[in-house]
Amino acid sequence: MSPAEKETAGPLPLVDTERLANTFSGSGGDSAYEIYQQYQRFTDANGYWSNIAREHDLGKSRAQRWDRGSQPAVVETVEVATSKGWTADEWTPTVEAIADLVVSLIASGSLNGAYAPQWSMGGKPPQDVVIDALEAVGVGAVREGNIISPEEHEVALGRALVVAGAPRAGPEALPAWVFDAPPELRRRWLWILVFGQGSRMKDRSPTRDIVRNSPPSYFEDLARLTVDVTGEEAIVKEGRMTVPAEAVRVLEED
Repeated sequence: MSPAEKETAGPLPLVDTERLANTFSGSGGDSAYEIYQQYQRFTDANGYWSNIAREHDLGKSRAQRWDRGSQPAVVETVEVATSKGWTADEWTPTVEAIADLVVSLIASGSLNGAYAPQWSMGGKPPQDVVIDALEAVGVGAVREGNIISPEEHEVALGRALVVAGAPRAGPEALPAWVFDAPPELRRRWLWILVFGQGSRMKDRSPTRDIVRNSPPSYFEDLARLTVDVTGEEAIVKEGRMTVPAEAVRVLEED
């Protein structure tokens, strides 16, 4: 796990440029973010490559590769993120969509070893939120059966989602920004979490049961969000949380 992934996502921006760059491995004693900065200085400068390397204290072999058209992998990802508005430091529609994708990934999604995300909502209502969010962040959506994935820039998006708080494995907690966001966003995210991973009880009541192999800290956060949004207490047991009918009805209201 890289240093960028060890940090807990906190205040805005959800996708910090330096942390995004550092989801890549560094080289030659430089972090990936430092390499990204060096590349920007190199491409902004005018002159022969060896003179630029000397002036900006760049390694000659690295500068020569760049002069021949090579580009560090980190550059494309950072440029995609910044050009599409993922790194904004306020709740823009694009940043809200990034957050929707993180929460939906926590509810019913996964990231492969190369960071490519996919969502498996099984026809549940939040699948429309995922599709809309993928369109809003500028990558498009592809749906094959119940699986939804980005149409393009999937690895760049996956890295950005990890920086924003998406887990590489099962969730251990909710990102800190969930509790600091405006009320209408918290309500939407709780709706995604409840209807994206919860199932009705056998008695067909509105009550929703969420069962998954996650630590108590995850269910504690989910119960805290439930009270925060609906005013109703959820029942938390090992590996399970029951969302009471009253809370579900609040989430179903227009």
